[in-house]
Amino acid sequence: MDNAIHNEALNDILINTGKSLLQYVGEAWPWTSVSALQEQRAIDELVSQQQRHVAAITELLGKRAWTIDFGTYPTEYTDLHYAALDFLLAQLIASESALVDDVERAKQKCSSDTEAVSSLDGLLIEQREITVQLRQLSVSATGDASS
Repeated sequence: MDNAIHNEALNDILINTGKSLLQYVGEAWPWTSVSALQEQRAIDELVSQQQRHVAAITELLGKRAWTIDFGTYPTEYTDLHYAALDFLLAQLIASESALVDDVERAKQKCSSDTEAVSSLDGLLIEQREITVQLRQLSVSATGDASS
């Protein structure tokens, strides 16, 4: 029974990560000015970092012969399709911070599963770093707007 609980928790994190606002932004790139090429590259790198963890969790669940649910993007994301990146940064930070909380809760559920905890630890470190980088981008964007 514990395995099912652990695998469900991992699959929930897979969905939350793979269908995060950051992943949506990576697929439906927001409006940016020509001068925002650096921010676009930074976001693209964060999307790639997150995708690597999605792949790792997918591999772990596949190895466990778990039927994987990849989920879908929340419908409210479609309202953000043509929004500007500077508008989305605060929402990205909130979304990634919430994902950090989700991963921490999943880690607690899987505390007796060393393989799951190891995978979630890597994701947790990465998610915290992504949140820090998004905050730095937000500060840069605010600073650029005021100059």
